[in-house]
Amino acid sequence: MGRHLRLSTQTLLLQFGVVVLALLVGTAAWTSLSRAALQEQYGERALAIADSVAALPTVAEALADGDPGGTLQPLGEAVREAAAMSFVVITDREGRRYSHPDPSRLGERVSTDPGAALDGERVIEVDTGTLGRSVRGKVPIVQDDEIVGMVSVGVLMEHVMDDFLGNVVPAALLFLLPAMALGVVGSLLLGRRFKRLTFGLEPHEIAGLLEQRQAMLHGIREGVVGLDRDGRIVVANDEARRLFPFTGDPSHAPPAEVLPSGPLRELLAGTDRADDVAVIEGGRVLVASRMPVALRDERVGTVVTVRDRTQLETLSRELDSLRDVADALRAQAHEFDNHLHTLAGLIELGRHDEALAMITETAVDHQQLSDSLTDRLHDPMLVALLLTKATVAAERDVVLTVSEDSWVDHEFGDPKPLLTVVGNLIDNAIDAAADPGAHARTVEVSFEVEGERLWIRVADRGPGIDTTATEKVFRRGYSTKAPLGEDRGLGLALVSQVVTRLGGQIDVRGDDGAVFTVRIPIAGLQPSARDVVSP
Repeated sequence: MGRHLRLSTQTLLLQFGVVVLALLVGTAAWTSLSRAALQEQYGERALAIADSVAALPTVAEALADGDPGGTLQPLGEAVREAAAMSFVVITDREGRRYSHPDPSRLGERVSTDPGAALDGERVIEVDTGTLGRSVRGKVPIVQDDEIVGMVSVGVLMEHVMDDFLGNVVPAALLFLLPAMALGVVGSLLLGRRFKRLTFGLEPHEIAGLLEQRQAMLHGIREGVVGLDRDGRIVVANDEARRLFPFTGDPSHAPPAEVLPSGPLRELLAGTDRADDVAVIEGGRVLVASRMPVALRDERVGTVVTVRDRTQLETLSRELDSLRDVADALRAQAHEFDNHLHTLAGLIELGRHDEALAMITETAVDHQQLSDSLTDRLHDPMLVALLLTKATVAAERDVVLTVSEDSWVDHEFGDPKPLLTVVGNLIDNAIDAAADPGAHARTVEVSFEVEGERLWIRVADRGPGIDTTATEKVFRRGYSTKAPLGEDRGLGLALVSQVVTRLGGQIDVRGDDGAVFTVRIPIAGLQPSARDVVSP
C-alpha cells in the first residue's frame, strides 16, 4: 500500500517515525536513568535515617540489656512515621527484630542477610523481605567499639514507583510531546521542500521520466552531448559516442581530456550559441548545433547536437557531378546544333568540300583532346573527370587546359580520393576564373609523378586569395562566394581532409590568381586506402 502513497506523505510518515523512535529511545533511556537516580536517592535517605537511629545512645543501651522495657518498638515506629519510610527494623547481634511495622514479627530473625551490617559496613541494597521488595539502608549499632546490632531502614519499591510515575513521568511527557510536535512540523516542512525540488512529481513519475529520457536519448539518430555549467560532459548518447572520437569514457570529463584537438573539441568547449555548423571529422561531414541551457535565468549547461550528413553530402556531390555532366551534354548539344545548322547551310549552298572539312575538323579536335589526355594520363576515371570539367568550363566561357608536360603512368586502384581532390580544386578554379574580377578566364591543371608521390597543380587567373587568408581557405565554412553560415566552404575543407588522411601536403599561393599544389602518396590511391567523400 505504501507505494500508492504520495512522496510527501511517505516522507512525512518516515520522518515522523524516525522522530518518534528517537524520542522514545531517548525518553526510555532518560526515564531509566531517572528511576535509578530516584532509587539511589531513596537509598541514601534510608541510610541517613538508619545512621541517625543507630547513633542514639538509648538504642545501644536497650539492645545491650535486651530491651526489657520494650522501648525500641515505639521508637522505630515513631521514626518510620516521621520519616515516611516503609519500615525501621532494629535487630540485635543475632538478627532478631526489636522493632518492625508488623508487631507479630518481633523476636523473629530478619528475612534478609544482615551479615554485611553486622560486620561493620554501611550498605544500601535492594532486596525482598517480609513486606515486599524494597530499597534499604543498613547501619551497624556500636557500643564501646563493639557491634551490638543493626538498624535497617527502607522504603518499598511500589512507593518509589508511585513517586516516579507521579513526578518524573509527567516531566518526561512535558518534554516528549513538544518534541514530537516539532518533529511533525519539521517533517511537513521537509515534505514540502521535497515536493518543490521534484516539481510535484511522485517517485514513479520521476522513474518514468528517467526511462523516457534514456529511451529518447539513445533512440534518436542525432548525437546529443550535454555539458554542465563547468563544461564537463554529463550526457553522451550512443550516436554521439559513434560520431565523436572519444579516447575514453566521456562521463563527467572535460572535452580536452577525451577528445583530440580539432573542430569537435572546439565546438564542445564553446559557450555561444551555434546553429548548423559544418564540421569535417574523420572523413565524415557533420552538422552541429550548440545551445546554452538556462533555468530560472541562470545558465546550467550546454547541449550540443550533431547530425551525420556524410551520405547526404556524398549524394549532393554526386548530384553536382551529374549536373555538370548534364551541363556538358547541354553545351555539347547546343554546339552540335550550331555546327549542324552551319553544315546544313553549306550543303544547301552546294559547298560540300567545306562542309566535309568542318565535320573532319570538329571530330578531330574532340578526338585529339581525348587521345591527348588518355596518352598522358593512364587512369580512365581521371581522364573522364577532366573531359567533363573541360566541357563545363567551356559552358561558362572558361578555358580548361591540361599542361603538355603532365604525365601519370599509373592506373589507380582506388581513385576516389584523387577525384575528390582534383574535382573540388577544379570547381573552385572555374568559379574563380568566371568571376568578373578575373585577370583571365583560364584554368591550368598539371600532373606529375615524382618517385612515390603524385603532384597535382591547379592554377587560375581569378581575383586571387588574400595572403592573410591562405590558411583560412581550408577551414570548414570559409568561403568567398557567400556569407558564412550558408552551405559553402566544404570543398576545400574536404580536400584538406583527404590530403591529410593520405599523408600528403597541400600548398597555396594567392598572387595573380590562385595556385594550389598537392602532393599525395601513390600508395594511398590503392584499394587499401580508406573511403572518402566523393566529389
